[in-house]
Amino acid sequence: MDPQVLYGDPEKYFAGHDVDAKLASNRQNITELVADTGLNRPSLLDVGSGRGEALQAAHLVGLTDIVGLELSSAMRDETQRRYGVDIRLETIEQHATGAERTYDIVILSAVLEHVYDPDSMIASVAALTHPGSVVYIDVPQEPNLLTMVGNLPGRLRGTRTVYNLAPTFPPYHVFGFNQRALTTLLEKHGFEPFRWLKRAQLRIPSREGIKDRVMAFGAMQLHKLGNLTGLSTNMDVWARKV
Repeated sequence: MDPQVLYGDPEKYFAGHDVDAKLASNRQNITELVADTGLNRPSLLDVGSGRGEALQAAHLVGLTDIVGLELSSAMRDETQRRYGVDIRLETIEQHATGAERTYDIVILSAVLEHVYDPDSMIASVAALTHPGSVVYIDVPQEPNLLTMVGNLPGRLRGTRTVYNLAPTFPPYHVFGFNQRALTTLLEKHGFEPFRWLKRAQLRIPSREGIKDRVMAFGAMQLHKLGNLTGLSTNMDVWARKV
């Protein structure tokens, strides 16, 4: 699908997202990433910048060498309107071919699960980094406690029905990752994971009606248990180029 269509309405795409909360969480994460590099003002590349919260957070932290990549001109225009930050309309593969430079920090937040060739993306990240560079990746974790419980009725009935996190509407998730798969992909391209965080947001909206509210309540309890056991729906990894 054309990315200009798929990501052409920033307000619709990010409906329900708290901009201030995303800005605050990005600011905290980038502050930690800066500390991980050991540099005062490291360079930063944000892949799939969306509305630009990570770019703005990097600016607020004090970084000056900041580059964002995006496929959607609508997302780029929204970022320019909100924060006055420019974004390059190109893929990371295109950027790796023409950049003739490397970065100290690369961010892939809610991006890797959407691409058709994760191997090509991480290879491009490797080309754009140097030993000591830090990469942050945020992806859904599959399987997780929610999908395990969701698949249980089908298993008991002997059906082949599979429940997973990939949405059945755009934007689709093309690949799913667990810790082993993501570690294998990163190590293949010279990255060593050094920190993991498995967690889910404890917020599940529900429609009107007792059935939907009961389901949302049950899912919330599974999220809480998943956060305690490492079987939550989301997974963050920090890796260093070796």
